[in-house]
Amino acid sequence: DHQAPDPGDIISARYQGAMVRIKVEAYREEDAVSIGSVAAILDQRGHRFQSHQNLNVGDMVRLPDDKRAIERWEEDEDEDEEKE
Repeated sequence: DHQAPDPGDIISARYQGAMVRIKVEAYREEDAVSIGSVAAILDQRGHRFQSHQNLNVGDMVRLPDDKRAIERWEEDEDEDEEKE
């Protein structure tokens, strides 16, 4: 199980070979579906695109929880250190 996203969260999904990031605007618990706008479309190398197939940045989409992708991020160890 994973936590339901909150409005403003960015979630990811795969769509026809691309990674799509979605900015959540609402979550329907009864359906386990996030509703939001496409914030970014990236290829496997991280290059950004404005569209892919029939999907465009800015489109409103519905994303069921079982279609979400998990992305792992490495935290920068120096990020919390104060700069002198």
